Parts: sequence; C-alpha cells; structure tokens
Amino acid sequence: MSDLRCASYTVFVQTPSVSMEWTQAFLEQIKAQYRDHEHIVAWDGAGFHPKDASHEMIPEDIHIVTLPPYSPELNPIEKPWDLIQDRTANKLWPTIERMDQVAGLHLKDWREEPLKVISLFGKGWIRASANAT
Repeated sequence: MSDLRCASYTVFVQTPSVSMEWTQAFLEQIKAQYRDHEHIVAWDGAGFHPKDASHEMIPEDIHIVTLPPYSPELNPIEKPWDLIQDRTANKLWPTIERMDQVAGLHLKDWREEPLKVISLFGKGWIRASANAT
C-alpha cells in the first residue's frame, strides 16, 4: 500500500486582463512554486482556455479538469470571487491600484492560510473531496 499524501496550497495571480498568455503565466507560476508536485487545475469553459488539456501552452505535470458549461456551482473560484466582489464592487475607488490592493489583501490571507479557502466551500462535494485527503 502506498503512502499518498496530499497538501493544500493556494496560488493566486492578479492580472490586468484575461487571456491564454495570462493563463499560461499562472500555470507556470504554480509549476515554479511547487516543482515536485503534480497539479490538478479546474477551469471553466472560458474562451481563452484551450479546449484540449494536452495543449502546448499547458506545462508538464499540470492536469486540467474542464468543468461542464453553465455550472458555476462546481467552480471553486466562484465563492472567493464573490467575497472579493462584495468588498470591491459598487464603490468609488480613488484609483484602480487601490482597488487592486484591497483585492490583493484578501488573496494574501487565503494564500497564507489555504484552509481558509477550503472552509468557504460549505458541505458540498468540493469540501468533502478536499477533506478526503
């Protein structure tokens, strides 16, 4: 019987836009931070995400799980994104940079304490899967 251990890590990157180039930079960041790990990344069907998980822009040891269309309840980023929007949307910010700083503070908390991210997912299948490790 093998000893399978799984750790929880969070990796975030703030970008000025969305594109395959930023997605590739994010995947490379994950790979650089945790070189000796296999990585599973869940993503939705955004137009800038390649449809083929073997796309040349996806680094080795990164495995893509594509979520079904129109299923935000399955996407783990939706809850953290909602919380950031609660604190940043519908406010008059003196600068975009200040709004980015506020969003970054929330991301910093979650990056430093990955279990805070897992705690956001209620009692659904995502949390049960994370706790199974």
